[in-house]
Amino acid sequence: MINFFARVLSVILSPLILPTYGMIIALWTSSLSTIPTINRIAVTIMVFLFTNLLPAAIIALLLRMKVITSWALPSKKERNIPFIVAILCYVSCTIYLANIMAPLWLLMFLIAATLTAITCGIINLWWKISLHCAATAGVLGLALHIFSTSINTCNMLPVISIAILSLGAIASARLFLERHTLAQVIAGSIVGFLWVYLLT
Repeated sequence: MINFFARVLSVILSPLILPTYGMIIALWTSSLSTIPTINRIAVTIMVFLFTNLLPAAIIALLLRMKVITSWALPSKKERNIPFIVAILCYVSCTIYLANIMAPLWLLMFLIAATLTAITCGIINLWWKISLHCAATAGVLGLALHIFSTSINTCNMLPVISIAILSLGAIASARLFLERHTLAQVIAGSIVGFLWVYLLT
């Protein structure tokens, strides 16, 4: 049962979906919440397409072509191409946000996500760092940025609390599934948090 919940949590907090969660937080808890709802939904959908659906479709194609053996990407070697795919999709999403005149701090969130993927991709050449923890910690960094810069339009403490609990939960899940060591989940968390918090 615990194994099942750990796997479900790994899907819910997949690195591909975390940028969408971050965008929802940015658009519904900050000064951007004054933008018409339909526009915020449209932007969120576009971010989901760029950072989740597109890379997932490419990874599915790689799986079908037997370039990779599993969605879980169990080996360091299998992660290299998906990392490149994710980076290119993040860059495309950043260009999209720039074209719609998104504020600089929101652009920097996607740039930080891109740099996180690049950093983890480089580290992955030698060591299997946790991208799940890096992505979740990045969303925590975004929530803390919105709170600390007083651009929030609602109480951020519940959001921050959920982000902290999510980081602890996904780290525990990855350890339980033996996908990573304690050092790897800690390193991923530090990389993701610092890039987002320092750049946004």
